[in-house]
Amino acid sequence: MKTIGSQMNNISVDDLSERIKIISYTTRKNKRGDIIQDIPRIKFECFAKVYPYLGKMTEDKALELRNEISYKVIVRYREDILPNDILIWREKTLRMRSPPMDIENRRIYLQMECYEVIGDG
Repeated sequence: MKTIGSQMNNISVDDLSERIKIISYTTRKNKRGDIIQDIPRIKFECFAKVYPYLGKMTEDKALELRNEISYKVIVRYREDILPNDILIWREKTLRMRSPPMDIENRRIYLQMECYEVIGDG
């Protein structure tokens, strides 16, 4: 089912062939008021289209080099994906750069821009 006249005319539901996991961390406050991050839990698993599109080496504030690969991840529309959720794809941990974007505002697909830190440079 290809959408005619859309920005997503090269994506169909059949192209969502990669299995990803969405993981969330819950936070709570202890007796002293400190914020504690609990054990991560798997929210759900779904099919996605994952595009690695950019690799770069950046220098952070501590003057350390950091290697990153950027990804675009497209999934079916869901309302329960939050910007602080983590994606697991092929044993890689992807973090979102920005909130998920509803492509074309039609509630069909969500696009997430994510990155993976490869290690120290």
